[in-house]
Amino acid sequence: MTLQAISNLENYITTIIFGCVAIIYNLLFLVLGIIFVIKKTDLNYTFGYRSAFALSSANRWRWCNKVFFFSVFITQPIFLIMNVAIFIVSLIYTLSFAWIVLSFAISIAILIPISLFVEIYGRRKFKDEDIGEVKPLIENEQSKKQEIDEFWS
Repeated sequence: MTLQAISNLENYITTIIFGCVAIIYNLLFLVLGIIFVIKKTDLNYTFGYRSAFALSSANRWRWCNKVFFFSVFITQPIFLIMNVAIFIVSLIYTLSFAWIVLSFAISIAILIPISLFVEIYGRRKFKDEDIGEVKPLIENEQSKKQEIDEFWS
C-alpha cells in the first residue's frame, strides 16, 4: 500500500467514525426527549434540563424542560438530516471528515442559545414566584446514595 492509499483509508475510517457519532448524538437527544415527555419525570438531578434555576421548584422544572425539549424537537431533526446528508456525501466523494466534525459541532452548539433562552426568559417569567428557601432533593439524594451503596455492598 502506498502512503496515499493509507491516508485515504484513514480519512475514510475517520469519516465513518465521526459520521456515526454525529448521527447517534442527534438520535440520542431525540429519543431522550421523547422518553422525557412521555414519562413525565419528576424533579431530579439525573434526567432532564438541570440548572440551579430549574431545580429550585417543581413549577420551574416543568417549564424549563418543556421549553428545552420543545426546542430540541425542532432543531435536532434538522441537524440529524444535515449530518446524515453530509455523512453520505463525504463517503461518496471522499470529502474531508472536517465537514462532519463541523456539522456535529454546530448541532451541539445550538444547545447553548437554547439553554440561555430558557435561563434568561425563565428567570424573567418566574421573577415574582415565591419559592421559599431552596433545598432541592437533599433527602431524596441521600436515600438514593444509600440504596446504591447497599446494592454494591
